[in-house]
Amino acid sequence: MKPATNPRDLHTLAARNHEEAAQLHRDAAQCHDQNRVMAAQTSANSAMECCNRAQTHSAAACESSVHHAAMAQEGVSQTEGHANDPHRPVAGTLRLKPR
Repeated sequence: MKPATNPRDLHTLAARNHEEAAQLHRDAAQCHDQNRVMAAQTSANSAMECCNRAQTHSAAACESSVHHAAMAQEGVSQTEGHANDPHRPVAGTLRLKPR
């Protein structure tokens, strides 16, 4: 499966990571209540990993949202992508290497 690049998908991944981290934080708190320090530490470490993934997905989602908003302002549909990019080769054309 290819990595998500769509802003919606990235925001959804970030939200899932945050929800998973929240559950792990609750588990860690419960372990502390039960004096299970090692289990609490394991849950806390897992929560930290989820938070880091969430932050990565959040940053990518925001960056992607800005990119898609800029494309929308330029009148480029999200399905077109960079079809209007002047540096993109046109189908059926041949690019020669300079001598």
